Amino acid sequence: MVELRFLGSMSTPGVSAKKKTVTAATMTDAVKIFARHDHRYPTGWKLRKDGPYLPVEIIFNILLYVPAKVLHEVARYVCKQWYDIVSDPDFITTHCRMSSSNSFLIQHSDQLHKASHIEPHILMGTLVLHETPVEIPFCGAVVCCFNGLLVLLSGLRNADEEIKYDVFYVVNPVTKVIISLPHLTDSRHVTEVINLAVDSSGHYKVVHVSGKTAYFEQVKMRVFTIGVDKAWRFIDLRGIPAIAGERNLMLFHSFCFGGFMYWFTYYTSYDISPFGFALEVDTEIIYPLSIPKDVIKTQCPISINMGTCPGLVTEQDDIWRVWKLTDVKSSEWTELTRINMRRVYSQINNKLGPIYFLDIRPFRLFNGHLWLRCLRGGDNYVVVHYDLTRERFKDFRIKKLFNHALHPYANTLVSPKN
Repeated sequence: MVELRFLGSMSTPGVSAKKKTVTAATMTDAVKIFARHDHRYPTGWKLRKDGPYLPVEIIFNILLYVPAKVLHEVARYVCKQWYDIVSDPDFITTHCRMSSSNSFLIQHSDQLHKASHIEPHILMGTLVLHETPVEIPFCGAVVCCFNGLLVLLSGLRNADEEIKYDVFYVVNPVTKVIISLPHLTDSRHVTEVINLAVDSSGHYKVVHVSGKTAYFEQVKMRVFTIGVDKAWRFIDLRGIPAIAGERNLMLFHSFCFGGFMYWFTYYTSYDISPFGFALEVDTEIIYPLSIPKDVIKTQCPISINMGTCPGLVTEQDDIWRVWKLTDVKSSEWTELTRINMRRVYSQINNKLGPIYFLDIRPFRLFNGHLWLRCLRGGDNYVVVHYDLTRERFKDFRIKKLFNHALHPYANTLVSPKN
């Protein structure tokens, strides 16, 4: 690698001899002079060929702020040193952790060959939602996202143009890694919930929960460890009250944080106990989760994603009470904050006008940013991103939202051990 390193004083016009400040114009002049046939360069510049100037630790930290797609397609080909850094498992893990944000992925029910990545940005003091396409290698339904990995259910069309699903795949849209999972012969035409997590050894586990009815009267739970298992393994659910009853476990109510997978019920009555359950990824032990003791039965809890842990929201006197799960095994919750629902609704109505919503529900709260999913009918939604600190919001409409799901997502370089 060839570098120009400033070693002394500059004699190039435009540079103060006292301050020795290298301006952008000076750098341009230096490059132009060096590009001449006689390879002359200004006084004070020396051509280096003996390796990189910056320490590897600094380059490591700089590359952490480069988008995953640029790292994979451009940066790793700059030199061997950069290739080694980008390929380092510690770098990939750190980059993945730093990439987690308020962004999410959506997919339209009539466009299962692609998806969209929605990211909020503050531009000139204004909240802007940036949408970029996510490449999917084949027609498939996104049923789960974790650490930049997608779990896809491949779609095949029959003579009547109806989509028939076949095999599950784990895909990284950035690195183009595709891993097929063993076929499930008895899981078609039933309610399914999929989740993905990583254990302490770095192996990724896919958990499949299925039932014969929409309310999971007869539930089966299977797990497959990528790179370890040859087939799906059943998990014993006997004695687990959270699954034994009629509880509707919705796809957008599954989370994974801190070594646990979480599933929560979509409330069907005011008396819900337990409210959900957690699966410890390493031990594969299940823990029932109850609602906070301070929540009365007349309050319908709604599970939300809080970025680093699951949470729930209860409604009381036009106030949203936000709770954070602090201990899984004892099912302990702590009240985190309260949000004035009337103020939020008023701002939404003033901005959007008299739009009738069948349902308005929070689904994510992270770093003072609240996401609301507003159902207009069918599978058409208005999604609202509300900044609780600035009391500003941005809305956008989604037509034909597949499976009513908005998956937390960020581009990463993660590839499961296979």
